[in-house]
Amino acid sequence: MKKMTEKLLKASAKISEKMAIKSCGATSFVDSYQPKVPEAVRKLAQKNVK
Repeated sequence: MKKMTEKLLKASAKISEKMAIKSCGATSFVDSYQPKVPEAVRKLAQKNVK
């Protein structure tokens, strides 16, 4: 059960990271509001554009 929980949490973290990168600079993305983009996410988004 512990391995299954770990896999679920890792998958959730990956999805959350991708959503944060895609929503960088936008006011809303799939009903998740991000009022101020964290600097780390902004850097990740810039790396993915290049």
